Amino acid sequence: LNYMQNIETTRMVPIIWLGDLNVAHQSLDVYNDGAKHLLKQAGCTLAEKESFSRQLSSGYFDALRTLHPEARGQYTYWSQRTKAREPNRGLRLDYFVCSQSMLDDGNGRNNPLVRDSYVLADQLGSDHCPVVLE
Repeated sequence: LNYMQNIETTRMVPIIWLGDLNVAHQSLDVYNDGAKHLLKQAGCTLAEKESFSRQLSSGYFDALRTLHPEARGQYTYWSQRTKAREPNRGLRLDYFVCSQSMLDDGNGRNNPLVRDSYVLADQLGSDHCPVVLE
């Protein structure tokens, strides 16, 4: 977080942090939210979720969840061991986290650099799928 903030401040450029961040941040990011074992599962622990929340509250936003706050089933990882992909029993672990300055402020004073974000769940070849940022 400090590194990203330093780059943003010293170089005066917005930041995009992307990839497999290994955290299913919100309940919508887990197919079986509420399952007791999730509290101990990597990527789903309270400590991981709280850490990610702190990072987002420091001037960044989760592009997909910000632009599609109620979107369900937008998972980016499925266990191959349990053949979870076809029934879409997954987790959203892959993100585009962007500087707040890249999002329209809602008052027309800022031309948004981020217009959309979505997953390509039908793209096969891995236990993860690509995530797109427009």
